[in-house]
Amino acid sequence: MRDRRVVITGCPGSGKTATGNTIFGRRVFTFSTIPNNVTLSCGSTNEEFGDPRWFLVVDTPSPLTPAHRDQCMTLCQPGPHAFLLTLRAGRFTAEDEAELQQLELLFGEDMYNYTIVLFTHSDIIETDGKTLQDHIENANPDLKNLLEKCGQRYHTFDSRNHSDRKQVRELIQRVDDVVRVNGGKHYKRVQEPLKKLVTQSVLAGTLLGVVLRIAWVWIHEDKMGPDLCWWVMLGAGYGLSDT
Repeated sequence: MRDRRVVITGCPGSGKTATGNTIFGRRVFTFSTIPNNVTLSCGSTNEEFGDPRWFLVVDTPSPLTPAHRDQCMTLCQPGPHAFLLTLRAGRFTAEDEAELQQLELLFGEDMYNYTIVLFTHSDIIETDGKTLQDHIENANPDLKNLLEKCGQRYHTFDSRNHSDRKQVRELIQRVDDVVRVNGGKHYKRVQEPLKKLVTQSVLAGTLLGVVLRIAWVWIHEDKMGPDLCWWVMLGAGYGLSDT
C-alpha cells in the first residue's frame, strides 16, 4: 500500500494552508484571519504523482487544542504516516518554540520520528543569495536541536508556485522515506504516562512489566487498540498488586 496520510502543523502564518494547496496544485484548503475559527480540512488526490495513489492531507489550526488533535486523528485514521512541521525560512521564533512544545504535549515525543521540517517562503532564502544548507548551518541552537530530533529530515517549499510539481514529488519522496525508516508503520498516539509506566516497569523487571510489554507490542502490531489495552493494563496491574 503506497497511499499516504499527512498532517500539516505549525504556527499561524507559517504556510500550512498554502502548503496543502500546493501539494494538490489547486485550492483545497481555505485561509482564515479569524483566530480560533479555523476548522480542520482534508482532501485527497491521485494526480501528479506518477502513478495512481491516494494522498490525504489534514490542515490543522493553531493553536492546536486536544479537541483539534482528536479530530485530526479521526480524519487520518488509523494514523498519519508523517507530520509536516512548517517553519518560515530564515527564522525560528519564540512563537515557533511554544507551538512545538504544545505539539509535543499533544502528540508525544514519538511525533519526531514521523516529522519532516518544511521550510516555507523559500523566496526568503533566494533573496538572501543563500542555500538551504547555509540557512541550516547558521541556524540558532533551538532549530538545530529540532532538526536533530527529526533525524535531519527537512525540505523547502515555494507555495507561490503551484505549477512546480518537482518540489511536490520531492516532498512525497521524503514522506516515503519516513515510512521506510519506520518500518512501514504509521504514527500511533499512546498516552505518555502509559509509556512511562511501561518503561519503568520493564526496567524494574517485574511481572507487571512483562504484561505491560506484551500489551505494548500488541498496540504497535494493531492487535489491540490503545484504549482497550489501557484497561487491560490497569486490570493486570490491580490483579498483580493483590497477589
